[in-house]
Amino acid sequence: PVDISGCFVYVATTGTQGPTFTFPKASVLKPATSIRIYTNEVHKETGGYSYGSGKAIWNNRGGVAVLKDSNGKKLGELKYKADAL
Repeated sequence: PVDISGCFVYVATTGTQGPTFTFPKASVLKPATSIRIYTNEVHKETGGYSYGSGKAIWNNRGGVAVLKDSNGKKLGELKYKADAL
């Protein structure tokens, strides 16, 4: 398991840092699992994370999500396409 507390994800579709989600204390990613961060929904089966936003965060045509640790070091990014949603 990896403690992702304090790590943050942001949308970078336009090449700049967009809306940012920070994982709360006690957030743990278990091996061989995945999570989703929804715009304004909570689904416990995929981690239970949400921006809690009334405006669209993710572009349904595809985009880029960036993951950084609590110090701002880039840990990875995910380029997603519309057919992967």
